[in-house]
Amino acid sequence: MRKSVIVKKTSRMENKNPMKLKMQGFRDFFFIRKLGLALSSYGNINWNAGWIVGKTKNIYLSLHMRPKYSKDVKSKSSYNIKKNEFAVIIQGPAIDHFDFLNETVKLYSKIFEGAEIIVSTWANLGSAMVNKLQDSGATVLLSELPEDDGYAPRYKSMDYQTLSTTTALEYANKKGIKYALKTRVDWRIYKPNSFAYLKSILKTFPARTDNNLQKGRLVVTSLFTYKYRIYGLTDTMMFGYIEDMIKFWSTETYKDGMRRLGLGDYPVMINGACVVVDTFFVARYLSCIGVKAEWTLDHWWKSLRDHFCVIDADSLDIMETKYDARYEKRLYRSYTTEASRCIEFSDWLALYSGIDINWDSLNVKETWKIENNDFVKVRTL
Repeated sequence: MRKSVIVKKTSRMENKNPMKLKMQGFRDFFFIRKLGLALSSYGNINWNAGWIVGKTKNIYLSLHMRPKYSKDVKSKSSYNIKKNEFAVIIQGPAIDHFDFLNETVKLYSKIFEGAEIIVSTWANLGSAMVNKLQDSGATVLLSELPEDDGYAPRYKSMDYQTLSTTTALEYANKKGIKYALKTRVDWRIYKPNSFAYLKSILKTFPARTDNNLQKGRLVVTSLFTYKYRIYGLTDTMMFGYIEDMIKFWSTETYKDGMRRLGLGDYPVMINGACVVVDTFFVARYLSCIGVKAEWTLDHWWKSLRDHFCVIDADSLDIMETKYDARYEKRLYRSYTTEASRCIEFSDWLALYSGIDINWDSLNVKETWKIENNDFVKVRTL
């Protein structure tokens, strides 16, 4: 069902029923037109008559199609997940993405057979939805939304994410589960044997640490892990030993963490970097494992080399539905800028191996400023 194709003109001079050919032509037209409208904002396609086929301008256009429904995914994992070995945590507002989430749970019950699948969401989820998720194979954990203390209201979702994630991690830890994968309700992994791959990453690339405060690396995806943003580690998907995951997703609030680390009160800028979301999470985690944040790109890259691992989103066949998902390679397959914004596994491996790839030779560091008590981008790729 899953396949990649190159869109191009093809001949229909085949020995088929003329009526079937006509109907297929209508279906193709409406599919292509719908896809064309969805992609029209990218400026690379001529939209006359609504066609893509034969109308691309100076580019090659490829498509990647994934089944919407778990029943149409026939692949299964060949790796035998042992009892209490692995937990998949899906966190976030379940009501907003319920149908997608429920199909994700069904899919994970197949490709992560034997794993503990945990949906950690809010207490406003109705009992009918809870029952559906349970029937699909999930353990459902419900939490009350944290009280709004008025601190950095635009980024209150940080505390929501922390609470729903740590609730699931603590549940998994009490069950003696060894590894955890944290994802979101609007993300989906399609690749079978993903757990075996992630586990192999931890075994192959042990963390470089002078103490026993980090058991292993934290593995993240290339999607939204930024090369030229200080401590720009994605918070959307993360895998690791349960102990390390609990340290990263501390129950501490954004407000309390900022003050404990001596970073001041929101909004805070350090060396052109805004201290919020990804940057804050990384700085806090580094402090937990005995590493002082230096707030430079060099230290960001050193931290990636020693304490994290970045894998390609394609290696897990990840689909995300929130951020311009139809153009899923936009952040790490750029041909019109000096460098891609995101770090891929090949980039990370060069860092790990000590090969000098001269990232600092490009003056493309992401910078921000504060206006009207909020962060404003000055420069990004």
